[in-house]
Amino acid sequence: MQLEQNLRLGIIFGLSSAFIFALMSQLVKILGPDVPVSMLLFFRFLISLVALVPFLIRDKDFKFNLIPPYPKMYLIRILCPMLALAIIFYSINRFEIVNVLLLQNSAPLFVPILAWLITGANTPHRVKLGILLGFIGIAIILNPTTNIFNDIYSMLPLFAGFMIALAIIYVRLIGKVNTPNQMFFYYFYITTVISGIFAVIQWKTPDTMDQWLLILAIGICGLFYQVLATYSYLKAPVRLMSPLVFMQTVFGGILDWIIWNNIPGISTIVGAVLVITGGVITVYFGMHLVKKD
Repeated sequence: MQLEQNLRLGIIFGLSSAFIFALMSQLVKILGPDVPVSMLLFFRFLISLVALVPFLIRDKDFKFNLIPPYPKMYLIRILCPMLALAIIFYSINRFEIVNVLLLQNSAPLFVPILAWLITGANTPHRVKLGILLGFIGIAIILNPTTNIFNDIYSMLPLFAGFMIALAIIYVRLIGKVNTPNQMFFYYFYITTVISGIFAVIQWKTPDTMDQWLLILAIGICGLFYQVLATYSYLKAPVRLMSPLVFMQTVFGGILDWIIWNNIPGISTIVGAVLVITGGVITVYFGMHLVKKD
């Protein structure tokens, strides 16, 4: 019964985190391109850093150093997801939000490939099938006969998925030698500093209180997404929780329909089915790749 309750909580946390990420994406779209992406990143990371401080104060095992241990590994782990989020925020105001969320969720397809390149982990045939299905879906969504050549930036969300996958590999590697609180601290501390520098350079004071409230809401959504996603993996097996990330696309499509009256085209729907199917297969049969790295 306890396992069932934990699994139920894990699913609730996982679905909630997916919905909040989709909601955050819609808030970025509502805010529009008037506010620089660097400012959105700065407030998103700053709010999370401030919320983390009380937990760090009570953590007797936490040790602060200006420069994190294993700096090269931390650099990849920190810069990759920060760059990915910057790409996502930029792309939301340029492309269909469903496509952006779907392509950035291609990360599970890249993880086995990167695990093999970085750690030498073998890739089972079922995982290869999942990767193949996923990339066929991506090809359908991108429509290389037209979209890619007309606008190379349509590839950016896919690159964000690659960056997220690279970060996942290094999170596992760093997790062997650092506590979760240390990892969270260095991530939010360094991303706040870096995004803060760019935010100062590109600063554009919002014209209305509504814009400030949207910026604050984006930061709060980012915080709750991080917390709920983390707890979903603590409450239930990663193998079962990871596929829930694809619900970001489903929730994003529903919100896009409600707010903007946008309905995905047939190619997006077909591509989404293939990407999600391939991603679930890859995650379910490839979890041991992550455990071996």
